[in-house]
Amino acid sequence: MTFALLVRRSVLAGACALGSALCAAPGAGAAAAASASTATASVSIASVSTASAPTAYVTGHGTAVSAINTATGAVAASIPVAEDDGIGDSPVAEVAAPDGSRVYVLNSISGTLTVVVAKTGKVAATIAVGAQPQSLVLARDGKVAYVLEPTQVTVVDLAADSVTNAVAIAQDLHSERLAPDGSKLYVTNTVAKTVSVIDTVSGKVTVHLSPGFRPNRLTLAPDGTRAYVAANDTGDIAVFDTTTDKPLTHIHLGTPAGQILFVDKGHHAYVLDEYANKASVIDTSTETLIATIALGNEPTRESATERGEIYVSCLAEIDIVSTSTNTITTRIPLQTNGGSVRFAPTGKLAYVNDLDHNTVDVIDTSTHTLRASIPVGPHPLPVVFDTSGSRAFTASRDHSTLSIVDTAAADVTQTVPSIMNAPGAIAEAPNGKLILVGSSLGGVLREIDPAGRRAVGPALPLPDTAQAITFSPNSRLAYITTLSGTLVTFDTATGRISDLAIGGFLGGLAQTPDSRTLYVADHDSVAVVDTASNTLKTKIPLLGSGAQSVAVSPDGADVYVTDRSGAVSVIDVATDSRIVTVFTPADAQAVAFTPDGRTAYVAADSIVAVNTASHSVAATITDSAGPASLAVTPDGTQLFVDNAGADSVSVIDTATDTITATIPIGSPGNSFGLADIVIGH
Repeated sequence: MTFALLVRRSVLAGACALGSALCAAPGAGAAAAASASTATASVSIASVSTASAPTAYVTGHGTAVSAINTATGAVAASIPVAEDDGIGDSPVAEVAAPDGSRVYVLNSISGTLTVVVAKTGKVAATIAVGAQPQSLVLARDGKVAYVLEPTQVTVVDLAADSVTNAVAIAQDLHSERLAPDGSKLYVTNTVAKTVSVIDTVSGKVTVHLSPGFRPNRLTLAPDGTRAYVAANDTGDIAVFDTTTDKPLTHIHLGTPAGQILFVDKGHHAYVLDEYANKASVIDTSTETLIATIALGNEPTRESATERGEIYVSCLAEIDIVSTSTNTITTRIPLQTNGGSVRFAPTGKLAYVNDLDHNTVDVIDTSTHTLRASIPVGPHPLPVVFDTSGSRAFTASRDHSTLSIVDTAAADVTQTVPSIMNAPGAIAEAPNGKLILVGSSLGGVLREIDPAGRRAVGPALPLPDTAQAITFSPNSRLAYITTLSGTLVTFDTATGRISDLAIGGFLGGLAQTPDSRTLYVADHDSVAVVDTASNTLKTKIPLLGSGAQSVAVSPDGADVYVTDRSGAVSVIDVATDSRIVTVFTPADAQAVAFTPDGRTAYVAADSIVAVNTASHSVAATITDSAGPASLAVTPDGTQLFVDNAGADSVSVIDTATDTITATIPIGSPGNSFGLADIVIGH
């Protein structure tokens, strides 16, 4: 993966390294949000020198970056950074068009359907559907999509990429199936204990079927003449005639009924039981149980081949069942946990999405052996293919990205990034030529031209949500901490990136003035990274936990680390050891030095001024608006504090340690995302 961008870090740990009189806590606020593992309302400020007064750039109050004139306190510009040309938030399902030309990705949090051109990987459209969509099915001709939501089904015209109808049904809808001829849509209602039948021509519910239990799974026979409705708590299966929508029979298995798979042209149905670790085999001509098959632990997904085999995904293995003997013929060891098996169009390869290890495992169906494990985004969805099978697609639920796999090379050749709709971590390159802003809700970055005060270029993908960013003093390298515990190094000249797995919950980071060492907040410790070799040297234990922000003193002698308990650990750079701990009010998030290094300001429940000579609290400034991050102006006379809970920025006179102004930012209640602060040169 290559990023054509510049990155600067969250709080400019390197500001001091630049000799700029402004050392703000590197990635302060962003770290706070990261450690909490939530996108709490927050803001970040970056001060950048201009021909007149420095400019403060503020994120966390909507979808734009606010530029504030630090001399007047006026919002000089609002820079739009929202980018719809990406995958929406939290994908839950993906389907390929019947002709393989498009891939549709359904996104739960953003309530959207992303349309991706399969050949190019470009986003063709983003369609707003209802709230919290959970699944979708396409008509056989690929012209209509039916999106299942908690209380309704949204109908989408895929030719016009627009919603044409919303069919209100009931509470807690669970699954949907479309009749093969496309005339009816069957939807299970868990709370109402019914199955609703929608006439797709009129767009209305024609009847509510009563299976007699809380329906969960729903499957149609291959010829579409029968509907099988399962209860995963009682083990019952109700069978309905889809021509008359009348009940036919009732099958009691005695144990929870999971996924139902038909084989032998629908003559037999296999029902998974992930609790009893077995599959029940039903003869559909008599609707009776004829066999049970013992399986591996937690069988959750299955798929069939044309050679009379069923692949069942179990915990750490794939069980291959012969449908002629109803016995397991092969067990293939895998790391996977609950993935789904999908066969390439040729049938020669099977692809399993590994939910825990962020890979797609490829199985050779002729030899029943593992051929490859392809790294993709975390929590990948089951793969879909283009018609030729040359490209496979899998969306990452956690990263909100879409990985495109070259199936011949068994490698990801393209990643469609998530949308940019919640700017969070923000930083400026030391040379002042570029500002980078990361999304709070996914692994995506955008570049801002400081001179033109505008976003430039498309959104750029990251392995995960950026928590903090810092640049080397020469602007050549950018270091990014991500939510998944990885430190990303990006070479802005060559576009090359390298990853260093640190683990834990990473937060802020700061670089020493000589650029040789990075200090990275890592939950209950500080990771020390040698930048020349990109290796982890050591981890320094902290007194508290939930490390948030890191800042290096202007002289490079000390490192200050805040944590959620309110402790500020002071580390001696020469020995890489903690020498003292300063206690502040709870939830110490951001830290920033004055240019002379005499004072370190800490954003906690209030603003605390720490005397760096005595390592003691010198003053406490009451700020009840929810301080999240802060930055000192280059001349050291003012401290800017974002107030995540009040959609404002407070300005503090550092000579008197008093609040002199409050600047409204964004719209009330519009705060969200990560926080970060950077001070320019």
